[in-house]
Amino acid sequence: MKKENVYVDDARKMYLPEFAQNSVIRLSVSQVEEELIEIGVQTIARVIKEQLNKVPQVKFI
Repeated sequence: MKKENVYVDDARKMYLPEFAQNSVIRLSVSQVEEELIEIGVQTIARVIKEQLNKVPQVKFI
């Protein structure tokens, strides 16, 4: 995401320790022009899709 100028931070510090944090994404927008928010969310979605496509597929034979 850094290459795309999107700041990513570990969100675990935002939750109580006993809260299940599996498969969680937290989006926070601050100090950014409103018209850039949609572009940022689209960038995040695209990078996540690209990363998921890199995950090796398990095939049962």
